[in-house]
Amino acid sequence: MPSCRAACLALALTLSPASSNAETPTVQHTRVDPTGQLLGTVSRLNRKEIAAVKRRAEAGNPEDQLKFGWICETRYKAIGLSLAEGHTQAIAWFEKAALQGNALAQSTFASLKAGNPSEMLFWYQRAAEQGEIGAAYSIGQMYLDGVAPGSPEPSQAAHWFLVAAKGGDVEAAFKVGSFYEKGYGVPQDSAEAARWYGVAAQQGWQPAELSLGELYETGRGVPKNAQEAVRWYSKIADKYGDAAYRYASLITQRRVESEGGVDAQRLYRRAAALYKRDVNAGDGAAAQKLGHMYELGIGVPRSLADAYFWYSIADQESCPAAADIQRVKGRLTAKQINDVQRRIESATSAPGG
Repeated sequence: MPSCRAACLALALTLSPASSNAETPTVQHTRVDPTGQLLGTVSRLNRKEIAAVKRRAEAGNPEDQLKFGWICETRYKAIGLSLAEGHTQAIAWFEKAALQGNALAQSTFASLKAGNPSEMLFWYQRAAEQGEIGAAYSIGQMYLDGVAPGSPEPSQAAHWFLVAAKGGDVEAAFKVGSFYEKGYGVPQDSAEAARWYGVAAQQGWQPAELSLGELYETGRGVPKNAQEAVRWYSKIADKYGDAAYRYASLITQRRVESEGGVDAQRLYRRAAALYKRDVNAGDGAAAQKLGHMYELGIGVPRSLADAYFWYSIADQESCPAAADIQRVKGRLTAKQINDVQRRIESATSAPGG
């Protein structure tokens, strides 16, 4: 099936075996959100408690300085401030706490420095050095996205995502798996990819469940096992077009028994619906996959005109499909081609198109 998976990562780091391959993750990989927990606390404070937090903050307690910063930011009316005044005071309190070494405050303060990448990186690094996992993830993202000075920097991106993954960040674990699968920033190693995907998948991270299923289906990094692939695909077949499509294909090929008697054609139809959803979000690869389904009549009525339409949309969404377009275009009449061209113009000129 045609594929155009975006390869936006450009990493070339080789991590030492001591820091990556040699150990198995033993931490509990869950999404920990200390800021969210703090905001929950702040939202429940009454006026007397808010006043007490302010007194302690003014006395120099960094934890309360951070907390009062969030009071200023989110409950400004409760302390008689306007939205703008609350935001200004919040920044000042975050900085006070950050200067005193509060890691979460340092990470929070860093997030406000989008216009100054050097300062943003400085504060995230201060927080990460104290074990603030969200800060480590943010540093990795800065190096990956080319935001950090001197980036994209493969070695730094890979290093900080690995730090976050080992510290318990499930999304970072998935990204580390992606790096190993594609050889971005680390030597290509499907076994390591499967290991890290497994860490994230076991915690219910859906992109990792899909990727782990693909590895089991193809036997990359793990023993080839179609039934194990289906076990992972079945968890997310109602949410990911690729999971539904691959699940259906395995049933059609009689390589597996469906989970609970699921019908392959229903899965194909679900895949088509999910791909259309993804096209609406600008996913060119999903459009190309729809073109393939219409060209062959998989899960949808066979229609070369529709295939031509979806391949053309894919090509316009930066997912090269010129060969697909030419293949089906040569089998259409001039009228069909003109009709599809009008559809394409209408689709791409519509709001959000």
